Amino acid sequence: MSYNEIVDAMRTLSIQQRKALILQTVESLISSPGKEKLHSALEFEGVGADLQDDIDPQGYIRELRKEWDHRP
Repeated sequence: MSYNEIVDAMRTLSIQQRKALILQTVESLISSPGKEKLHSALEFEGVGADLQDDIDPQGYIRELRKEWDHRP
């Protein structure tokens, strides 16, 4: 069934049936399989902790500020 056929068929429904169809459509979008899982920031705890052991935090901040000062 094409989109236009569905729209035409929908127009033949009563208002109550159209409301029920809308609710069912929204529900199918919310609970669809393959829905993207939201992650918690806590899942990333410790990731990359060892990557910046040799960087001076204050020096790093200074470098970031220089980059911002030189932006066009």
